[in-house]
Amino acid sequence: MEILNKKIFARRFKEEIKSKYKTIKEFGIAVNHKNVSVFTSGERVPGAILLNKFAKAGIDINYLITGDKIDMENNNKKIEQIEKELKELKAEIYDLKKVNETLLEDKTKLIFEINAIDKVINKKLNTS
Repeated sequence: MEILNKKIFARRFKEEIKSKYKTIKEFGIAVNHKNVSVFTSGERVPGAILLNKFAKAGIDINYLITGDKIDMENNNKKIEQIEKELKELKAEIYDLKKVNETLLEDKTKLIFEINAIDKVINKKLNTS
């Protein structure tokens, strides 16, 4: 596996910060990290914990590491669509449960009616 080039990482990191924050200092405050410059200068590459913190602050970690940008707007639209479909499916499941309950009640009533008819028929057959 290729080791991530620190200079490339630093360039991408600065791009990401500038696209979402006014200054690197503002970003450092947002992520509660005093020395972000060690990463923007290419001196160091942050570890998993800091990368996670940066992601929560809106930085596209995938882009920092691979160079491939994630289309967050498109992803958010997909998430909204999936959530809408999930809500609709939950409503359908609820409706199906109600239909099932009604069918079970109807089945129970029919069984009682059949048993009552069966008793009447047996009674008539035994008295004949």
